[in-house]
Amino acid sequence: MTKRTRNTIFYGLCAVFAAVGTIVVFYAQGWRLDFETFGFRKVGGVYLRSFPEDTLVFINDKKVDKKPGLLDRGRFIGNLFPKNYKITFISDGYLDWTEHIQVNPSLVSEIKYAVLVPKNSENAATGTVKNFWVDGDRLITSIGNGPLLFNGNKIKGNEVVLQNENSDIVLAESVSSKTYFINYLSGDTPTSTILNQKLTASGIQLSNIKEIIKDPDSKNRAILRTADKIFSIDLRNGQILTLASSSLTISGMAASPSWIAWTSLDYKTGKSVLTFYNRSSRSVQGQIDIADKLIKLFFRNDSELGILQSDGGLYTISSGGQPQKLASDVRDFEFSPNGGKVAALENQALEIFAFNQDKDYWRFRLPDTEKIEGIKWYKDENHIFIIYPDEIKFLDLNDKGLENFPTIAIGSKAQYDAKTNTLYFIKENRLKKLVFPK
Repeated sequence: MTKRTRNTIFYGLCAVFAAVGTIVVFYAQGWRLDFETFGFRKVGGVYLRSFPEDTLVFINDKKVDKKPGLLDRGRFIGNLFPKNYKITFISDGYLDWTEHIQVNPSLVSEIKYAVLVPKNSENAATGTVKNFWVDGDRLITSIGNGPLLFNGNKIKGNEVVLQNENSDIVLAESVSSKTYFINYLSGDTPTSTILNQKLTASGIQLSNIKEIIKDPDSKNRAILRTADKIFSIDLRNGQILTLASSSLTISGMAASPSWIAWTSLDYKTGKSVLTFYNRSSRSVQGQIDIADKLIKLFFRNDSELGILQSDGGLYTISSGGQPQKLASDVRDFEFSPNGGKVAALENQALEIFAFNQDKDYWRFRLPDTEKIEGIKWYKDENHIFIIYPDEIKFLDLNDKGLENFPTIAIGSKAQYDAKTNTLYFIKENRLKKLVFPK
């Protein structure tokens, strides 16, 4: 072999090495040949997770043969050229799920909360049901003015005042006689005791009871308000303690483990007075004048309160602070389960505000917004049940174009129980349920 031949081979191999090395480097950096444009472009990918996990996945109507991972239960699909893709999940017994997602160069786009809705509802109770209450796995039904039913057993009262998923105690009322019953559900046969005598012994006139709510600090206690006082009730024994009183008429209250807040309306000035009561020190530690009447109060977390004014202004406030406005034209609001977001139902739109560092924000112009009766968060905090007079829809916060906004049930009086991941509703005087995938 001559020197010239050896040089030719050497330089040829160097050229091949350089070419292959360049291709490998560019490949590793995400460059691919796009046969649609016959040009080189950087690719991206998508991470997909569905509930249920065992679903068929299609990208632009082509089946993807990739199973969920062992650890995070999601799917990663790479080598996708930058553009908008149609993602579809299909599973037996569920409505098909379809949304579009934009893939960008060198980035991974995510769909982490693709919740498929069951196609068919199930019967949740036998016979006629006019009303129901559910908290945890305890379901109580009523046929109207008749007795309450729990697991086929009658319990005292005809309307549930409150129940707690972590307690076997249910407070109920016989509305016509204004009789309050504490029902104990722990045994095979429910038992009950009448609360009225202890209420009157504590100076509480039955006709003056305005509201009874759960005590977030204890599964076995309730908080009661009259026109001018706040009381604590131990539902285990009916013991009643007076917590606070007001010189003005109390028109609403809310509670957290550390605080009780109530609003009083000064009829002379038309202003509201918002009072914060510290449960640890058992004393009032803040009073703030509000320019308008407050129509709803609810704690976002242990210390921050959401308040809704009659003029539609939605604010958050803490003891010792000043109201921070979130939205206008609001007629109802609901905090997400962990308090990280709030959904504000307005007359023309639904707005969602996140309390994270990025202050994430969503706004939806939903069909017939003025007819929406209520909103309830789904447990993943990325979906909301939208309740109309005779149907329930399911909103995905990542679906800005409302591409996947199905009617999931025809019925009324919808309630969602996060513990069992079940939506209950009444259809033609029958109690139905949709059990969502875990």
